[in-house]
Amino acid sequence: MRRAQGRGLESLTLPPLRPSEIVRSVFRILRAHPTRIVGLAAVVFGTTAALQALVEVMVVDGGFSDEVEAVARVTTAVIGAFGFVFYAGLLDLVVGSHHRGEPDPTVREVIHRLPHGKLVVADVILVTICGVLALFFVIPGIVALTFLCLVGPVIVTEEHTVVDAFRRSAHLVRPHFWMVLFLVVIPLLVEDQIMHSLDFNMIGTRIIDEFLVSAVIGAAVGSIVGLLEVVLAHEFRARDPLPEVVAANP
Repeated sequence: MRRAQGRGLESLTLPPLRPSEIVRSVFRILRAHPTRIVGLAAVVFGTTAALQALVEVMVVDGGFSDEVEAVARVTTAVIGAFGFVFYAGLLDLVVGSHHRGEPDPTVREVIHRLPHGKLVVADVILVTICGVLALFFVIPGIVALTFLCLVGPVIVTEEHTVVDAFRRSAHLVRPHFWMVLFLVVIPLLVEDQIMHSLDFNMIGTRIIDEFLVSAVIGAAVGSIVGLLEVVLAHEFRARDPLPEVVAANP
């Protein structure tokens, strides 16, 4: 058995959530921990950018079949989505300590405490659900991403199984759907469109071009969107905490 997070908060007395307050909170945290947040973003999104660039260039320049190219596109989507899910999980530990007034965990402590396996599985499921829906129906894909985008912070903080984490994310987002859509999902969609519209031939080496551009844009957008996800998840949990005692996960 374990005691749920956030039970000390009186959700009924908390003020209504306003997007402007969420954004201010994000930039307050960013100013308080610039090196930690930007550094983690550079590592996470630099790594995913390198993997994405390698897959893209090997396929585009390799003259493979359409089937192989389709698999490569799915692979890069999984890699990119994992960056956001994993980074949001990392930040949830940092932001949680900030909100509770506790000392910041070290990078080693953060990495050690992350449920890596659950985050990988959640990422694959998230990409599969949203990708399949978006392939046939764009709007349902966006709706699914909105409801499920908080799965990373939920897994890290509330220690759910993967399936329960998706349910919890949808439950938390439901009363605040439009706020999450505009603060989290639309920036991700804009970033994706920008990346697909760029011509990666700026300095003559495609793989280097794609890596540099993807890393810079990914880190810039990812650090802000990741913070928005984590702050929203924290505020939503404060207003809708788990029951006092729940069964321990296997």
